[in-house]
Amino acid sequence: MSTGPNHRLTLDQLAGDLREARKRAEQAIEGMEDGGTANLDHLVLRTGKGSPIVRKSENLLEAIVDGGGQLGSKIGTSYRLSLEIDGVGQGATNTVAMETAATYLQDRGWPVSVRYLAD
Repeated sequence: MSTGPNHRLTLDQLAGDLREARKRAEQAIEGMEDGGTANLDHLVLRTGKGSPIVRKSENLLEAIVDGGGQLGSKIGTSYRLSLEIDGVGQGATNTVAMETAATYLQDRGWPVSVRYLAD
């Protein structure tokens, strides 16, 4: 996907990309044991200046829900992004799922990162 200055990400693309990120995350943790420390690792979606997503809007929320996610609490100029991922546990599977989803979304041009948070 092109992410150059003439490239414009759309909310329809976001919904589709979230669905694909969930699918890839589920595949990454399939058959994996959920060991390690319990954590609350989650995705962070950057909004505001320098982001293709200028602000939180009803359309943004609809696209995220359509993609199988939820927009959570605000963290600075960003928002917590939760994805409904089948098979994810509280430890290692959660970390792997979040990293897999984030990598896919970043490759598609979305301003997403993983926030690591031990329980």
